[in-house]
Amino acid sequence: MLNKPIDFIKTVFIYILTVLMLVSAGYYINARQNSGKIYDIPLEKRRIFEGNIVFTEIDETHFNPVQITLTFGGESKTTVYDDVLTDGIYEYDFIKSAVSGLFNNSADCVVYDHSEGSELWQKAAGMENSVYIRYAGDYIYPVIYTFLDSRNYDNINRDKPLAEVMELFIVDLDPIFGVSRDSEGNVAAFIPSGDNRGREYISREINSFLQMVFNNIEREVPGKILSSDINNLYLPDSFYFLGDNPVIYSPVLIFENPLLDSSGNMDLNQNFIKNLFRLLNFNYERAHYSSSITSAVYTDGFNSVIFNENGQINYRHRAVDIGTSGLHLSRFLGYDSDYYNFFDKLKAASAFANILLKDFVDLTGGFESRLLLKDIFYENNDLNVVFAYYHRGIEIRIRHGALVLKINKTGISEVTINALKVSRHSIIKNIDPMLILREIDRLISEDIIGFELTEEFIGGLEEKYNLQYNKNKGKFFVSQFELIYNVDYFGGICEPVWVIG
Repeated sequence: MLNKPIDFIKTVFIYILTVLMLVSAGYYINARQNSGKIYDIPLEKRRIFEGNIVFTEIDETHFNPVQITLTFGGESKTTVYDDVLTDGIYEYDFIKSAVSGLFNNSADCVVYDHSEGSELWQKAAGMENSVYIRYAGDYIYPVIYTFLDSRNYDNINRDKPLAEVMELFIVDLDPIFGVSRDSEGNVAAFIPSGDNRGREYISREINSFLQMVFNNIEREVPGKILSSDINNLYLPDSFYFLGDNPVIYSPVLIFENPLLDSSGNMDLNQNFIKNLFRLLNFNYERAHYSSSITSAVYTDGFNSVIFNENGQINYRHRAVDIGTSGLHLSRFLGYDSDYYNFFDKLKAASAFANILLKDFVDLTGGFESRLLLKDIFYENNDLNVVFAYYHRGIEIRIRHGALVLKINKTGISEVTINALKVSRHSIIKNIDPMLILREIDRLISEDIIGFELTEEFIGGLEEKYNLQYNKNKGKFFVSQFELIYNVDYFGGICEPVWVIG
């Protein structure tokens, strides 16, 4: 009788051992099968693999100039308002090689005070042979240098002055071969390496390059605009593109707000909206949805996407700890890193803009529009990158920019897209810009007749005409004169206008 309980206990014990062995084997097999998968990767690394990886090549044309003017023998030809021609001229080896030689590690950068800088700029503008380049915004020169060739990043001397460049003259003023100016009028000079190789190259090639290319430029303007019948305005010599009665053709744009349907209501069921959610790595089907008269809001706790009736789209990421950064930069760069430098972030911004431009034409102006870098600045340790719309070389000014990205240490935390779709256009001939300047000059003449030019009186005219008075010249300085589009969503039609400042 005693043996039966013992046999029963042995049998139960054997069953328990068998079950434990099977469970252990299961755990072992499962662990072996899943070893190395993303579930074993820390959160910060794992987030790279979540969502669709949409890496694309960097589009360096986001940093291309908006104007190139070549002056040879005192005569100038320009590519203004013709982005195809501008890009074509910019692709010449000489220009890119010369810019690299001016901005590289072995070249010197000298920043001038206002008086000396203005004198040097006017000297460069008066040269008989020169290459003038104008960009869409102010860039510190290492940005231009790096995007000519990404390998250049390792050759940047970060201890040198970081002059901002909106305009650049390539000239032979030995030892100076580059003169830049930013939107505030600050001037810097660039002197190629002391071994003379860079200087000799630019000096030798500039004349032969100009002679070779000069006759191939389709759009011509005279080289100077110093008109004797303008008495109250001081115009920089770099305003080559105005000329003497140039004929400037540009399109009247007919555009639409792509977020609205034909009845004027927001339509968020369009395919490009769903694709945008994927780009933003946002699961809208599981997100909380709310709406008002003017907006529709999707929120998932850490992220939100807001569609506004005025065409603006906002993505916001709310970081709760170091492990959350928004849209991880590795998705746009194609590589992970514990630290992303300034140029990594700028490349990621360029890649994001490139995706929008190529894959979301319904949001970014259409096939004939482009995105160019307009501004770069830091705010609370976050890098802000602003892109502007351009259509056939003319800026489409819409609120604070076409695309604004805010980038933290490892990701894009905010995205603002001002959606715009150009449906069609018709070509018009714009009024001669010199006629506009002459009319302003006439109005100023009428205003000052019989009045003493006191500081208070001059201040009133400065505010009225948005011009600054130059005491040394005794004239109002026209620092800005460009053709732009001012967008009014509710009008649907947009004509280019001259902006004077």
